Amino acid sequence: MKYLILILLFPFSSFSQEVRTFLADRTADYSVPSGTKEVIIECWGAGGNGNIYEGGSGGDYLLKKILVNTFSIEEHSIGSSGSPNTILKVKVNGNLLDFVAKGGKEKDNNFQNNPLPNNSDFTTSNFDFYYKGENGSLNTISEFSTLTNENNNNFYVRITEIGGDGGNSYYPTSTKGKGSVLLGTITKPQYGNWIIQDNISFNLPTNGITPGGGGGGGSKYFSSSNTLNLFGKGGLGMIRITFNK
Repeated sequence: MKYLILILLFPFSSFSQEVRTFLADRTADYSVPSGTKEVIIECWGAGGNGNIYEGGSGGDYLLKKILVNTFSIEEHSIGSSGSPNTILKVKVNGNLLDFVAKGGKEKDNNFQNNPLPNNSDFTTSNFDFYYKGENGSLNTISEFSTLTNENNNNFYVRITEIGGDGGNSYYPTSTKGKGSVLLGTITKPQYGNWIIQDNISFNLPTNGITPGGGGGGGSKYFSSSNTLNLFGKGGLGMIRITFNK
């Protein structure tokens, strides 16, 4: 008796993947998995801080896929307040490459114009995808009642002041910080600036979320009255490298 033996052949794939994330508070691992054939590089710049006029902008994002024979990580810097650009330097098939995701701007510090690394050939066309972080929203003030007109031309006005939200970076979930909310009374003397007379309620602005969220805008009146600088801080930058075998 003869038997027919069928052997079913299924395609076999040796594909494997390792994802590594570099953060400001984490020690970086520069090792490269053996057998890597492709790397996917993603970088987020830091978000800009909010201020008393508007929320900070979100940090930029870049993505680049590269087929590699040899690959090494040479240097990196994670964007943060004061040094917001996220920078990654790698060597691909013997060639040095710089990747820079710019940090979000603030009203008085346009980090989008930060100097780039020496010999950096920065142009968004060098990447498969480049996203410019959203701008933050402007603060808004609503006057909803004039309480009285005092001597010396002092005007007392009840207001609602809402700090602008920060801008988002490129991420599946929202990264922006929320602006402050002030309900209070301000006074305008004959000479001088508006100052807060009575603080009825005040909600603090929130910080941008890592990676790259812009900080929420603060209060012009609450800050000047209390000699505080209350604003949301921008989220930190981030690098993510995917190694495909």
